[in-house]
Amino acid sequence: MFYFVPYWNKGNSLTTFDDTVNQIRMFEIAHEDLETIILEYSPQIRYFLYQKNLFVKEYWSVFDEIQNIKNVSHKLLDFTDIEWPDHAEFIYTPFRINVVINQRMYANISFGIGGQLSEINYFDNKQIQKNFFLMTGDFYLVLFTLRMVRNHIKII
Repeated sequence: MFYFVPYWNKGNSLTTFDDTVNQIRMFEIAHEDLETIILEYSPQIRYFLYQKNLFVKEYWSVFDEIQNIKNVSHKLLDFTDIEWPDHAEFIYTPFRINVVINQRMYANISFGIGGQLSEINYFDNKQIQKNFFLMTGDFYLVLFTLRMVRNHIKII
């Protein structure tokens, strides 16, 4: 078994050639047993691996270990999985989907580079009242809710 411990934090993302990516790719092509050890917080690790055309079957994440997470199945969350009010109209734009009810903006839905659901803003009187920010991790979904309270944003 070969173990790779890459350094893939954001400060390293400007590098166009990543030696670790290419080494992992070579070992995959040779059908060698390998495991990648992820030491930094990597909430988009699956997308990153896909983007680099890596098909890493085994990887160990220190953050999964800290949280005692094992054998969790993955499911993509789609905006159609969310219950929307009756008569909601979905207006598709190149950058997001606007949800309109009775000709008023109710919400807008944003997506990440890979097409994954990343953020939903809910409006009241043309101002964002609630924001859901979604980050996919190795197994989990983190949901931040922001709410306007007396003209200040609070995380709830």
